Amino acid sequence: MSFIEVLLTVFAIALLIVGVIGCFVPGIPGPPLAWGGLVLAKFTSFNNIPIWLLAVTLVVTVGATVFDYFSPSIMTKNAGGSKGSRTGATVGIIVGLFISPIGIFLGPFIGAFFGEFLNNNHEFKPAIKVAFAALLSFLVSTGVKLFAVVCFIWIYIFSFTSVGAGV
Repeated sequence: MSFIEVLLTVFAIALLIVGVIGCFVPGIPGPPLAWGGLVLAKFTSFNNIPIWLLAVTLVVTVGATVFDYFSPSIMTKNAGGSKGSRTGATVGIIVGLFISPIGIFLGPFIGAFFGEFLNNNHEFKPAIKVAFAALLSFLVSTGVKLFAVVCFIWIYIFSFTSVGAGV
């Protein structure tokens, strides 16, 4: 047990924790950071993570990140949303961060609603439809990212407790 291994382990745990936070906070890439934690753990004697598992988790990371990037735009557009609703949803998430944990979930809904409402001649019905699509998109993409990161944490814990036994 060297100082470098302890340092790598601390950074790996920190990346996994920040990865969870990044599932909810826009601008923080949750799954890529958590995957980085797995990579760091690979280079310690405390963890036994096979290369093939790092490759599989990399594919999951890329898939979750691409899904998170494109799903809000696709779902909002399919609901008839404009660029204003997509911008409003993004602003709503950011503002919601500073209000409360509930604000993170309500922010995209309220932001998309007002963005579409103002962009669509103040019509309520299309704006509410787009707002629900934005909220659903946020919840689904957050769930996908969170599931991936929780799996990465499980892999880390399992590999930590099974040193020498393989995964």
